[in-house]
Amino acid sequence: MRLTAYMLTALFAAGPAAAQGWKTYSFPTYSFAVAFPVDPKIETTTYQAADNRTVEAHVYSVRQGNSELRMTVVELAGAPVEDTGAIEHAVTALTQGHDVKLDIPHHIGAVQGRQPSIAHSDGSRTFAAVFYRKWRLYQMEGKTLAGDPNAMADAIRFQQSIEFGQSLDFATQVAHPPAVAQ
Repeated sequence: MRLTAYMLTALFAAGPAAAQGWKTYSFPTYSFAVAFPVDPKIETTTYQAADNRTVEAHVYSVRQGNSELRMTVVELAGAPVEDTGAIEHAVTALTQGHDVKLDIPHHIGAVQGRQPSIAHSDGSRTFAAVFYRKWRLYQMEGKTLAGDPNAMADAIRFQQSIEFGQSLDFATQVAHPPAVAQ
């Protein structure tokens, strides 16, 4: 209960000024949209899947002030993994060695996921959301340095901003989709 009250206080403390400049960016190739305060950096990397395969991942990130906002989309096509297994693996990797303050089931429409809140030993916090949809893992991380309510508000706002769109066929997707600000 304390964490919820603290999170709400942080959101309201940031006020309308923190909301200025945020835009929703659509990534239709990967069937999602998410809000960032500035244009995200886009890169391709790898991810260690639950079955020990190294798979392709796309990272959309912003580092601004005392917050780091990162959305990772992991391509798990062809992997013998279930949605719960992929989500569990991602949450375990995110929380390992850290103090988990909250870990609750979450869904957006029919897309199931989890939302862990993590306290790090250096006083920073991560507000995360992990979803699995149509052979893709979507992992959001809003990380904030200790004691900065504006950064905490940004991290929470980011974590709550994901929207899922219509899923495209894997065969028609391009390697690096452009971001489309709305």
